[in-house]
Amino acid sequence: MDEARFSIFESEIGTQIRLIKETYRKIEERKKGMERSKSKLESLAYQLHNLYCAFEDLFKIVADFFDNTVEEKGRYHAELLRRMSIFIRGGKTGFTIR
Repeated sequence: MDEARFSIFESEIGTQIRLIKETYRKIEERKKGMERSKSKLESLAYQLHNLYCAFEDLFKIVADFFDNTVEEKGRYHAELLRRMSIFIRGGKTGFTIR
């Protein structure tokens, strides 16, 4: 495997993981006092949307790296989630996410 390509992959995943953690932090913050505020509820819904998108982007990065792309048509979102949940025999990884 090309070391430069792998380094880019590792960096992209690390960036997405940090984005996901930050979004989780925002969700926890927005949950406080939510029952008394329509704007907090709307903000929480927006952050949940952002969280889903961040996970989906992470899945796209992984699929693209392993030349396992999903065509963006029809049931794209469901197919991407399905593809990320299947076990691939003989698959090996050796990267660390910081």
